[in-house]
Amino acid sequence: MALFGPVYSGLWVYCPIGGYLDHQKVIDGLVSGFHKLGGKLREGVEVNTISVMDNSKYRINSSDGIIEANIIINCAGAHAGQFARYSKAEQSFTSRHHELLIVRPRKPFPENCPWLIDIDNQVHTRPDGAGKALVGGFLGNNETTELQEYDFPISEDWKQRVLIAAERSFGLIDCNSEVLEHWGGLYPGTVDYQPVIEEEKPGLFTAAGFSGTGLMHAPAAGLIIKDLVKFGKSEKINLAAFSSKRFETLKSVSEKTGF
Repeated sequence: MALFGPVYSGLWVYCPIGGYLDHQKVIDGLVSGFHKLGGKLREGVEVNTISVMDNSKYRINSSDGIIEANIIINCAGAHAGQFARYSKAEQSFTSRHHELLIVRPRKPFPENCPWLIDIDNQVHTRPDGAGKALVGGFLGNNETTELQEYDFPISEDWKQRVLIAAERSFGLIDCNSEVLEHWGGLYPGTVDYQPVIEEEKPGLFTAAGFSGTGLMHAPAAGLIIKDLVKFGKSEKINLAAFSSKRFETLKSVSEKTGF
């Protein structure tokens, strides 16, 4: 880690064989595997409501008509809360507006640089190939976003402030770097930044609220949900800490860091 000199000595967690996911390729691979197992994927279908039928089945009112199911897995990300109306978890799912930049600094960003996160100032950066860098951060502005009228806004003010913060924190990006891409989206989670993984009612499962790390945790979460569906329990991990019942007695949040 000679790149940063002695000032950063002992302040990092670094894996020399680590790397960055291509999100779309990961999703394409998962979808391909799902099809090979005989699964059928309906794309572009919006779920409006879920209700319990008398015979313990669930009725899904969707844009593709009525669908009946014995098992439902709520892994709807930012929209998980609207399908959690059956529990006290509904108000505990939150989404936060998040923005990212792809920039080209005057001096090419080093390819061997790990992902840098300044937790105190809530700004982060990492290489994006060909001398470019990805830059993001809440900058202390971490309020819950209403989903009803959300239209993926971007802010010129945030763009300038995050570049200044990245320059001050890391010294690898100048605040006048060329901005190649700028987009906004949702950072889904819960009020205590921990996910909900459980069988809320017979046949009704939840795996949501991973606070921006859902894709990284998806393989493990999938195995846990598989165990819950097949056996009614998971021996891989104690799920008590991930039950939505914790929100009934939650008094304080020990971890509020978002990036």
